[in-house]
Amino acid sequence: MVDTISVPFDLPNMRINPFNIKPLTTNDKQLLVGRKELISNIIGWCKHRSSRMILLVGNRGTGRTSLLNLLGGEAYKHFQFNIFPTKEPMKRLLEELYITIVNDFEVPRMSNQLQDNLIKALPETGRLPILSFDYPNISGSEIADVFKQITQIIRSLDAVSIMALTPSQLATWPQELIDEFDEEIRINSFNRTEIHDMIAKRVESASRNYWKPPSSLVEEIEERSSGHPSESIKLMRKIIHGIKNNDLENNQLKDMFSNIKSKLEEDNQDDESESYEIQEENEIQEENEIQEENEDYIEDYPQEDEEYEPISTESDEIYDNYEQEVNDNQIEHEKTIPENIQAPLPAGGFGKLGGRTRNTNESMRKDGFAVFPSDFEAMNKIQSKSPTKNNLQDNEEVTLWVNNEIIPTTQFNQVLSKEKQVNNDQIEINKTIEQSSSFEGALREMQKQNNKIISPESSFELNIERLRNLDENEIKVIKLSSKREISPSDSEMRGILGGIGRTRASQIFNRLNKNGILSVKKVGRSRMFYLSNSAKSQLVAWGIL
Repeated sequence: MVDTISVPFDLPNMRINPFNIKPLTTNDKQLLVGRKELISNIIGWCKHRSSRMILLVGNRGTGRTSLLNLLGGEAYKHFQFNIFPTKEPMKRLLEELYITIVNDFEVPRMSNQLQDNLIKALPETGRLPILSFDYPNISGSEIADVFKQITQIIRSLDAVSIMALTPSQLATWPQELIDEFDEEIRINSFNRTEIHDMIAKRVESASRNYWKPPSSLVEEIEERSSGHPSESIKLMRKIIHGIKNNDLENNQLKDMFSNIKSKLEEDNQDDESESYEIQEENEIQEENEIQEENEDYIEDYPQEDEEYEPISTESDEIYDNYEQEVNDNQIEHEKTIPENIQAPLPAGGFGKLGGRTRNTNESMRKDGFAVFPSDFEAMNKIQSKSPTKNNLQDNEEVTLWVNNEIIPTTQFNQVLSKEKQVNNDQIEINKTIEQSSSFEGALREMQKQNNKIISPESSFELNIERLRNLDENEIKVIKLSSKREISPSDSEMRGILGGIGRTRASQIFNRLNKNGILSVKKVGRSRMFYLSNSAKSQLVAWGIL
């Protein structure tokens, strides 16, 4: 058993150790990392028949040979030369070039005839072929002596010719020979993202499960290898071998695992502090928004409890008259419900909705319904005082004339009978308004109800032929969509597809949807895809599901 205490991360089960430093072939193109743009540019030159000579410069182990092998799989034809002749190198190299391209073992002795036959042997239409020369174990001066004499013949060919060199080999080349080449492409070491992708892709090639390497492991590999591809692969090979064989007494592995564990603890502390700061900022922002809403409410609506500045007078009579006037105003304010409270309309597209809500409030108030909390208090006070036949109501402190038309005759026990005459939609709006503390609150409740509405799903007729001819990415999408709903923004889905962008993922989803393989429904602003019923039935019929 593996000592899981010493290993600071979990590793999935793998059939083999996928970290080997042999050059990639066309069958391993899914393991390519960080060189796709370079391959795309070279294939583009072949496609548009833009012949040129290229210097491909990179240190040992940076993937020069792997890059040339994968280019050969993408090109129309690839003529590769890897063995440098030791005796008569220029003559042997020209013969090898002639036999390979012309496919004729009778090599002309005259250089002009040899050059003409080479030009005629290459196609005049279609994509250009690729000629690559890679001699990593030969000194740069020996290679330079040969190519000084055959550069003009290679220049005359309709092909993309690539000369792979190490920086030390290029340093021995004369500048006039370097100037004969059109492009000089440098192969750089991996950055942290490319190391992460390299580890994830190689583990996935030997395991059934998708595994995301921890950032602390990627950081440790980058620090020890400086991003060098071969060194990074060797370190991962040593880690996998040590874990699988329980070789945890290795001092280098102990040191690496100790560093990774300390980095994991630092990352966890940083994540906790960052989440705490984000939560604190959100709370402060919410408090500010609530305070702004309360200030707007105070400004827009009249308040019942108003403070008056005390008036200092010399005469008690003047003070009594002032106090009586204040009481009269309060009683009149309590016994009357203003009919023309104009709620402020929000700016933008909600203006018409706000207008309809305001009109509904006004009609409800005219019918005796309470819209705002102040209306409940005023109407409760009205009901607590029984009306008399005389329009004059006496009080110990004030005599007030009351207009009977202002006081609503509808009692609260009669509200239910009136509500039964309104349709279900109007009742729902009334309840929302009664429970809201302001116009804004009612409007927000309506928005919450609208957000719950889910658009119906949409699907197309199943294309069985398309279902039979799926590529690798589409198979992965269908596998995950059969388990749960996914969207183009799904980070797990994009990670399974090799870290592609959201636009590329959306194209794959839309293509499967148009062929009836995936169904889609809209939830809020997101589109959620899942395996359609027709595709699911077909897969069940085939015995796949």
